[in-house]
Amino acid sequence: MPGTKAITIRFVRLVTMNEYLENALHHLRRASALLADNMTEDDVHDAVIQFGFGIEKLCKSILFGVNPVYLLESPGFDNSINVFYSDKMIPSVRAKSEKESGKKDGMNRNVIPLQASMLRAAKFSQGIEDNIGVFTKLADMRGTVAHRVLSQLNTADAQRFLLRLFHPIVTRLAAELGFSADQCFHNNAKAELLATMSQKLTKEENLKEKMEALLSKHYEEWLARKGDLAFVDKAKRETSAALANGRRSDPQARDQCCPACQNEAIMFVEADWDVEGASGEGYITGVYVAGLECKFCGLEVYDFEETDYLKLNEYLRGD
Repeated sequence: MPGTKAITIRFVRLVTMNEYLENALHHLRRASALLADNMTEDDVHDAVIQFGFGIEKLCKSILFGVNPVYLLESPGFDNSINVFYSDKMIPSVRAKSEKESGKKDGMNRNVIPLQASMLRAAKFSQGIEDNIGVFTKLADMRGTVAHRVLSQLNTADAQRFLLRLFHPIVTRLAAELGFSADQCFHNNAKAELLATMSQKLTKEENLKEKMEALLSKHYEEWLARKGDLAFVDKAKRETSAALANGRRSDPQARDQCCPACQNEAIMFVEADWDVEGASGEGYITGVYVAGLECKFCGLEVYDFEETDYLKLNEYLRGD
C-alpha cells in the first residue's frame, strides 16, 4: 500500500530513539553546518555551544536507554516514581506526595549537568570512555562561552579542536550506538569536507607530538653530555669543519641554532635546478633546507615534514 513503508519507518524510529537522541542529532547537525576552515569568531563560539549540547544530549540518551533514573538530580525512590511513574501510583499516594513536596507535580524534574552526564555515560559507552578527556575540554570551552568572558577562549585553538575531532567522534559514536552518522552532518558535502580536514589536522597533530618528543630526547642527551669537555670540544671542531666547506659544496652547509639544545648546528641547503630550453643550460629556480645535524646533542632531521615543522626554510627567505 502507498505510504506503508514510511509509516513503518516512522514507527521504528519512535521505538528505537528517545527524545534525547533526537535532540543530540539536531545540535550536532547545527554544529557541523558552522564548521569550516574560514570560521568567524561567532561561528566558533556557536559551534562550541552546539557541539557541547549535542554531546550532552547524547550522553543523556545513553543513560535514558539504560535507566532514566540515572538522569535525575534527585534519583531517590520517592522522587523518581513521581517523575517517571506517577501514572502507575494509586491516587492517594500521588496526592500525598504532591502535598508533602509543596509542588504541583510533587517532584523534582531537574537532571544532571554535562560533566556528570559524561562520567555516568562512560560506564556504558566505550566511545565516551575513550574520549572523556576530549569531552572535558569541550565542556570547559562551552563553559567559557556560556559563563565567562569570550576573550578567555582561544578561538584559533577551539576551531582546530572542533575541525580535528568532530567527524571522527560522531562517526565512532554513531557506529557504536546504532544510529546513522549522516544524521550528524548538515549534508553529505559537509561530512566529506570535515573528514578530509580531520585527517589533515590529525596528521599535523601526530607530527607535533613526535617532534616535541624528539626535541625533548635530544635536549636531555645534551644535558648528559655538556659536562664532558672533550666531547664538547670535538663537537665544536666537527661543526666548524662542516661549515667551513659548506659554501663550496653541494649541499651547502650553514650555521643554525639547534632547535633542541640551542647550540650551533649544521643546516644543509640544496638547490632546485631547471634546464633552459634547447640550450640545455641549467639554472637555479630556488633553494630549500634538506636537513639539519647537531654534533652537540645528536639531533638529525632530514624528512621534509620535519624540516617544515621546525620552519627551517624560513631562514632562507632573506637569501
